[in-house]
Amino acid sequence: MTLTDGTAGWTIRQDLLASGPDDRDFVVEIDNDAVAHLRFGDGTLGRRPDLASQFTAIYRVGCGVAGNVGYEAITHLVLRDIKLDGVSITIRNPLPAQGGVDPESIAEAKLFAPHDFHDPAKIERAITASERLHRGEIRFALEGALHVHAFRLSTRQRARQVFAELGVWDTEENSGVLVYVQLVDRRIEIVADRGIAARVPQHDWDAICRAMERAFKARKYREGALAAIDAVTQILAREFPARGANPNELPDKPAVL
Repeated sequence: MTLTDGTAGWTIRQDLLASGPDDRDFVVEIDNDAVAHLRFGDGTLGRRPDLASQFTAIYRVGCGVAGNVGYEAITHLVLRDIKLDGVSITIRNPLPAQGGVDPESIAEAKLFAPHDFHDPAKIERAITASERLHRGEIRFALEGALHVHAFRLSTRQRARQVFAELGVWDTEENSGVLVYVQLVDRRIEIVADRGIAARVPQHDWDAICRAMERAFKARKYREGALAAIDAVTQILAREFPARGANPNELPDKPAVL
């Protein structure tokens, strides 16, 4: 795909992790209905388009493995708004077509997430051990391919949605904390329930998120995730130390969305 805003071209990327604030980069994301959406930067990771920008895209759509036809299978030429007079054309493919693949399913996208997330039991054990030290509740959520309704949301807005969907708010002392990992760009958000938010400023959580993102950028996924859980644990143990009965109110197993 090539994309231009009438002034300059934009470059397609797999993600925006290495994109600077002035880099004209974008990502193509496919939703569950096989509809493509273009995602641009936020002014930090990638340039944010001007509000009045008008884009022109030139792209090609394949047909997957169905296009891997055998040799001498292509015999017709279809022209649009063009007429050929006085010429003789023979269409043939002396070699078989190859290389066509079907789109990756949502299940496959989750399967091929970073390898350190293939065994969620490591994160689950870390959360279980953490919650023996405090009265808070930690939920860890991983999301790969986004649903169409989430494309217009910032990572923070989507994290707040997931906070509600997973019922992280449903604890006796309003002490739930969501660690939300968006695998597309390895963006992290932490959403704390009001019982904790009243005691801990958001910039403390943001610092944990940025450290986790730096670890992910270095492909240290397991180390980054476990370090984030440890940092959250220290805050919860300070503000909501364990005492007496300490029921487990939310699942410790990571949620894969």
